[in-house]
Amino acid sequence: MTFSIKRVLVMASRNILQLKRDPAKIIHIFYWSFLDIILWGYSATWIQQDSVSNSIGIALLTGVIFWQFVVRANFDISLGVLEEVLSHNITNLFASPLTLAEWISALSIISVLVTSILALYCYIITYLVYKISLVAVFGWNLLLFILLLFLAGSSFGFLAATLIITGGARFQSLVYMIGWLFAPLGGVFYPISVLPHWVQVIASWFPLMYIFDAMRNFINNQQLDWEIIIKALTLDVFYLIICAIIFTLAFKNSKKRGLSRLIE
Repeated sequence: MTFSIKRVLVMASRNILQLKRDPAKIIHIFYWSFLDIILWGYSATWIQQDSVSNSIGIALLTGVIFWQFVVRANFDISLGVLEEVLSHNITNLFASPLTLAEWISALSIISVLVTSILALYCYIITYLVYKISLVAVFGWNLLLFILLLFLAGSSFGFLAATLIITGGARFQSLVYMIGWLFAPLGGVFYPISVLPHWVQVIASWFPLMYIFDAMRNFINNQQLDWEIIIKALTLDVFYLIICAIIFTLAFKNSKKRGLSRLIE
């Protein structure tokens, strides 16, 4: 069966219509980001006022904002799979000519769209509340960081989706746990150097450590460390490919066993 752009766009449009018809989903996208920025932002403001280094508070606030992109990319893919399972629609989808590649492409389009809107939203909130412009801090490099974070979050999304497509709705709580499982190893709110050495070694296997290290280095020095960026991008692409392959294999195996069992 050939890959159809038309079917991809139809699936993407369907998910957009679901967002319009369910205000709770839209609130979910913006509410937690707003709450995190407010709570952690004022904590960062206090740290910055009470610290000899003015960059610490900005780094903490930026870490909170950047983490939103990881979590959102994770949720957009994994929750997209989970919703089809919970609505008993997974079997209907693949009784149609829709292919797995088309479904994944549609979920990815929605994820890119929502992440783009979230980036603008976080920028506006940060500027209005704290008078900090992320564009002024990072310039065009902000887009590079968002891309790296989006790729990392997508890997988590495919990993969580694999659990759903393998074990069904009973694994739904894991969707919310997968991303946060890697947060301590990512140095999101603190440098990895504060962790025990053996934890630092494990953290070096994953891209988040390099992304957030590069972010803090840029805030301090206003220069990109391209060696760290390349490491982050390489690991991002590697894990995204691996997780997508694992999800594809899990889906094919689950389809052979019967997709209807996932809703039981």
